[in-house]
Amino acid sequence: MGSAAPALIGVVALLASGLARADDVPPDAPADEPEPTADAPPPPAPTDDPPPPSPEPPAPATPPAEPARPAKPRLRDALPKVHVERAPPPVSSGGSCTGISSSGQRFPICFDPGNRLWVEAGTNGVATGIALRHVIRFDDDPNLIWKLQHAIGDVAYGGLEDRYAATLYSGRFVRHSRDGHVVLPFGSLRKVFLPFDVGVDAEVGRLDGKIGDPTARLEVVRTAALVDLSRSEDFRQRIAIGPVGRWDVELAREPFAITEHVVAPFSLAAANLHLESSDGITIADVSVEGGTAWHNATGWRAVVRGEASLERTVISINDRPVALVLGARYEAAELLGQIAARFVLVHRRDPRVSLQR
Repeated sequence: MGSAAPALIGVVALLASGLARADDVPPDAPADEPEPTADAPPPPAPTDDPPPPSPEPPAPATPPAEPARPAKPRLRDALPKVHVERAPPPVSSGGSCTGISSSGQRFPICFDPGNRLWVEAGTNGVATGIALRHVIRFDDDPNLIWKLQHAIGDVAYGGLEDRYAATLYSGRFVRHSRDGHVVLPFGSLRKVFLPFDVGVDAEVGRLDGKIGDPTARLEVVRTAALVDLSRSEDFRQRIAIGPVGRWDVELAREPFAITEHVVAPFSLAAANLHLESSDGITIADVSVEGGTAWHNATGWRAVVRGEASLERTVISINDRPVALVLGARYEAAELLGQIAARFVLVHRRDPRVSLQR
C-alpha cells in the first residue's frame, strides 16, 4: 500500500495537466487546423467593399433606326413675330407728370394727344374726330418699329365761312430703324443703310364744300411716299417730304353727276413739319403741297395748298384737357383762318401720371 500511493498520485497529476491544456484551445478552432508558420503569407484582411459585379452577357444588336423625316415648314413659323403696343409717351425732360394741389389732390399735367375723342367749336363751326396712334415691334429685330397714326371720322360743319368738311379715314405709317437700315427684297437680300426713315401717308374719302353750293369736291384717295429726316423713335417730331399722288372729283348735286376729274400721278410734292412738347401740351403742324395735276376739262394746271395749326392746352376739366387751336389754310387762291376751343371727351391717360396716393 505504501508503494502504490505514489503511483496513484502521479496518474492524477498527469490527468490534471492534460485537462489544463485542453481548456487553452479555443472552442471554435478546428482541431486539425495547422498553425501559421513564418514563411506562409498572412491571410487577407476583411473589407466592407461589395463584391465585384458578375459580367453580364452582351445585349443583342438592334437594327439601325430609320432617319426621321424632316418636318414640313409651317407658314406661321416663317412669318415675323410681332406685337402691337400703344404709343409710348414722350420722355419728359424733367419733373413729374402729376400735380398736387394744396389740399393734396392729385391731377395730371401731361397728356397724350394721339389717343382721344375730341369735339371743337370755333370760327369753323363745330367739329369732332377720333385720333389713335400705336407702335408695332418685332421680336426678331428689336431695332425695328413701325409708328402708326390714325384719324377716323373727322367732321366739321358751319362757321363763319358756312363750309362743311368730312374725312372718312387718314393715316400715317412710318418705319423707324435705330441703325437706319432697309432690306431690299429683290433677288439676293441686301441691307442698305439710309440716314432717314421711310413711310406712307394715306387719306380716303374727304368731302369739302360750301353750304348751299351746288357743287362739292370729293378727294377719293390721296397717298404720299414719305422720307422722315428727323428719325425720331417717338411721335414728338417729324420732318417729312415726298411725292404725292391723288384723285379728286368735282360733284354736282342736281342732278347728281361727276363734272370734273383731277388726277396727280405723283406729280405733286409735299413737306410736313410736326413738333410736340414732351408733356403733350403744345403741338405745332405745318404742311405744304404743290406741283401740277391733270384736269379732264383744262389739262395740266398748277396746284398749291398749305395748312398750319397750333394747339395749346390751357386748362383741364375732370383731368381732360381743353386746348386753344389756331390755324390757317390756303387752297385755290383762298386763305381761311381758324380759332377754336377743343375739348377732349375720352382720352388715354399718360402712363407717367399717377393719381393714386
